[in-house]
Amino acid sequence: MTQLKKRQRKMGLDNGIQLKLASKKVPEDFPDKGSLDKWDFDTLEKTGELEVAYWRKCWGIREMILGVLHADQGGGEYPVKAEDLPAIRRGLVKFLNPKTWEEDADSIWEYEEMYETLLQQLLNLKWLEKYLKDHPEDSASFYDSY
Repeated sequence: MTQLKKRQRKMGLDNGIQLKLASKKVPEDFPDKGSLDKWDFDTLEKTGELEVAYWRKCWGIREMILGVLHADQGGGEYPVKAEDLPAIRRGLVKFLNPKTWEEDADSIWEYEEMYETLLQQLLNLKWLEKYLKDHPEDSASFYDSY
Protein backbone atom coordinates (compact mmCIF):
# COMPACT_ATOMS: atom_id res chain seq x y z
CA MET A 1 0.00 0.00 0.00
CA THR A 2 1.43 3.38 -0.88
CA GLN A 3 2.06 6.06 1.74
CA LEU A 4 -0.68 8.21 0.20
CA LYS A 5 -3.19 5.36 0.34
CA LYS A 6 -2.27 4.64 3.99
CA ARG A 7 -2.68 8.29 4.89
CA GLN A 8 -6.01 8.57 3.08
CA ARG A 9 -7.36 5.48 4.80
CA LYS A 10 -6.33 6.82 8.20
CA MET A 11 -8.03 10.18 7.81
CA GLY A 12 -11.44 9.07 9.16
CA LEU A 13 -11.59 10.77 12.53
CA ASP A 14 -15.17 10.15 13.55
CA ASN A 15 -17.15 7.06 12.75
CA GLY A 16 -19.99 5.12 14.21
CA ILE A 17 -23.10 3.10 13.65
CA GLN A 18 -26.45 4.83 13.65
CA LEU A 19 -30.04 3.72 13.52
CA LYS A 20 -32.46 5.50 11.21
CA LEU A 21 -36.18 5.17 11.85
CA ALA A 22 -38.19 4.98 8.64
CA SER A 23 -41.13 6.88 10.09
CA LYS A 24 -39.03 9.17 12.32
CA LYS A 25 -41.44 8.13 15.06
CA VAL A 26 -40.05 6.27 18.05
CA PRO A 27 -41.71 2.83 18.28
CA GLU A 28 -43.66 1.98 21.41
CA ASP A 29 -41.41 -1.01 22.11
CA PHE A 30 -38.27 1.16 22.10
CA PRO A 31 -36.30 0.98 25.37
CA ASP A 32 -36.90 3.77 27.85
CA LYS A 33 -34.41 6.58 28.24
CA GLY A 34 -32.94 5.24 31.47
CA SER A 35 -31.99 1.83 30.13
CA LEU A 36 -29.56 2.80 27.36
CA ASP A 37 -26.26 4.40 28.22
CA LYS A 38 -25.56 7.86 26.80
CA TRP A 39 -27.99 7.69 23.89
CA ASP A 40 -29.26 10.99 22.57
CA PHE A 41 -33.01 10.52 22.76
CA ASP A 42 -33.69 14.18 21.97
CA THR A 43 -32.05 13.76 18.57
CA LEU A 44 -33.89 10.48 18.04
CA GLU A 45 -37.23 12.16 18.72
CA LYS A 46 -36.40 15.15 16.49
CA THR A 47 -34.67 13.47 13.54
CA GLY A 48 -35.44 9.76 13.78
CA GLU A 49 -31.72 8.98 14.06
CA LEU A 50 -29.81 7.47 16.97
CA GLU A 51 -26.08 6.94 17.32
CA VAL A 52 -25.71 3.40 18.66
CA ALA A 53 -21.90 3.24 18.72
CA TYR A 54 -19.25 5.89 18.13
CA TRP A 55 -15.48 5.81 17.69
CA ARG A 56 -13.12 8.74 17.37
CA LYS A 57 -9.56 8.15 16.28
CA CYS A 58 -9.83 4.36 16.56
CA TRP A 59 -8.50 3.52 13.11
CA GLY A 60 -8.12 -0.21 13.80
CA ILE A 61 -11.81 -0.51 14.69
CA ARG A 62 -12.68 1.58 11.64
CA GLU A 63 -10.65 -0.71 9.37
CA MET A 64 -12.22 -3.82 10.89
CA ILE A 65 -15.75 -2.51 10.29
CA LEU A 66 -14.97 -1.37 6.74
CA GLY A 67 -13.63 -4.90 6.12
CA VAL A 68 -16.79 -6.55 7.46
CA LEU A 69 -18.88 -4.28 5.24
CA HIS A 70 -16.62 -4.85 2.21
CA ALA A 71 -16.14 -1.10 1.94
CA ASP A 72 -12.54 -0.52 0.98
CA GLN A 73 -12.63 3.23 0.37
CA GLY A 74 -13.71 4.76 3.65
CA GLY A 75 -15.40 8.10 3.89
CA GLY A 76 -19.14 8.23 3.56
CA GLU A 77 -21.97 6.07 4.76
CA TYR A 78 -22.46 2.31 4.38
CA PRO A 79 -25.54 0.23 5.12
CA VAL A 80 -25.30 -2.15 8.07
CA LYS A 81 -27.64 -5.12 8.12
CA ALA A 82 -28.57 -7.18 11.16
CA GLU A 83 -26.52 -10.00 9.60
CA ASP A 84 -23.37 -7.81 9.66
CA LEU A 85 -23.53 -7.11 13.38
CA PRO A 86 -22.29 -10.46 14.74
CA ALA A 87 -19.07 -10.11 12.72
CA ILE A 88 -18.64 -6.52 13.88
CA ARG A 89 -19.16 -7.60 17.49
CA ARG A 90 -16.64 -10.43 17.10
CA GLY A 91 -14.17 -7.88 15.76
CA LEU A 92 -14.79 -5.57 18.70
CA VAL A 93 -14.37 -8.41 21.20
CA LYS A 94 -10.81 -8.86 19.97
CA PHE A 95 -10.06 -5.28 21.03
CA LEU A 96 -10.99 -6.14 24.63
CA ASN A 97 -7.62 -7.85 24.90
CA PRO A 98 -4.99 -5.30 26.01
CA LYS A 99 -2.31 -6.79 23.76
CA THR A 100 -4.60 -6.69 20.72
CA TRP A 101 -5.58 -3.12 21.58
CA GLU A 102 -1.93 -2.12 21.81
CA GLU A 103 -0.99 -3.83 18.54
CA ASP A 104 -4.07 -3.31 16.35
CA ALA A 105 -6.32 -0.51 17.64
CA ASP A 106 -4.21 2.22 16.04
CA SER A 107 -5.82 4.76 18.34
CA ILE A 108 -4.91 7.79 20.39
CA TRP A 109 -6.82 6.20 23.32
CA GLU A 110 -5.28 3.89 25.88
CA TYR A 111 -6.83 0.49 26.49
CA GLU A 112 -8.02 1.52 29.97
CA GLU A 113 -9.81 4.54 28.50
CA MET A 114 -11.76 2.47 25.97
CA TYR A 115 -12.50 -0.80 27.79
CA GLU A 116 -15.85 0.23 29.35
CA THR A 117 -16.90 1.96 26.15
CA LEU A 118 -16.22 -1.18 24.12
CA LEU A 119 -18.28 -3.28 26.53
CA GLN A 120 -21.20 -0.86 26.22
CA GLN A 121 -20.89 -0.81 22.44
CA LEU A 122 -21.05 -4.61 22.33
CA LEU A 123 -24.33 -4.47 24.26
CA ASN A 124 -25.64 -1.66 22.04
CA LEU A 125 -24.81 -3.57 18.86
CA LYS A 126 -26.45 -6.75 20.18
CA TRP A 127 -29.55 -4.70 20.91
CA LEU A 128 -29.39 -3.16 17.42
CA GLU A 129 -29.23 -6.58 15.78
CA LYS A 130 -32.44 -7.68 17.52
CA TYR A 131 -34.08 -4.33 16.87
CA LEU A 132 -33.39 -4.46 13.12
CA LYS A 133 -34.79 -7.99 12.91
CA ASP A 134 -37.95 -6.85 14.72
CA HIS A 135 -38.21 -3.60 12.72
CA PRO A 136 -37.19 -4.31 9.11
CA GLU A 137 -38.60 -0.96 8.00
CA ASP A 138 -35.82 0.83 9.90
CA SER A 139 -32.16 0.82 8.87
CA ALA A 140 -28.66 1.21 10.23
CA SER A 141 -25.49 2.56 8.70
CA PHE A 142 -21.82 2.95 9.43
CA TYR A 143 -20.61 6.48 8.82
CA ASP A 144 -17.00 7.37 8.30
CA SER A 145 -16.14 11.06 8.26
CA TYR A 146 -13.11 12.65 6.74
